[in-house]
Amino acid sequence: MNLIKCTFLLFNILCSFLCNSQDDDSLFPSDKVFTLVDVAPEFIEGEARRLIYLKDSLRYPQSAIKRKIEGWVYLSFIINKLGEVDSMTILKGMSFDCDKEAIRLVSLTKWSSGTIDGIAVNTRVNMPIKFELENKYKRKKCPFSYVLNYIVRPLAGLFR
Repeated sequence: MNLIKCTFLLFNILCSFLCNSQDDDSLFPSDKVFTLVDVAPEFIEGEARRLIYLKDSLRYPQSAIKRKIEGWVYLSFIINKLGEVDSMTILKGMSFDCDKEAIRLVSLTKWSSGTIDGIAVNTRVNMPIKFELENKYKRKKCPFSYVLNYIVRPLAGLFR
């Protein structure tokens, strides 16, 4: 009788192990997006090359140059299991053209996917893109001495 119980118990353990074993894809559903992972997604060529790419590839919109718009566009996107950019949204934008340029820049990039326990997973990434005008396009600031000598002192003379 004990032999039958042990065989039955061993059979149940074996069946439950085989029924509950899962392949890598079923551990993390394909539509689940993680924000915290063991290894974060990274630009394929490294962080230094990402910064160089953003600086060299950014095409400042003419409308933003004319209006002298500077600032940051904050993007949020998903790096999927294949390292591709998906589901991009703008968290905080500047202007339509700058937002569009930031999306274009990031959509052309290739990343290594984020991993949990060595398994590639979809990962949410937030990234700021800086738009800064070259010196020739920046607004010229009025020097303090000009304001003092040509505006304040003459006005003060009117009230003596």
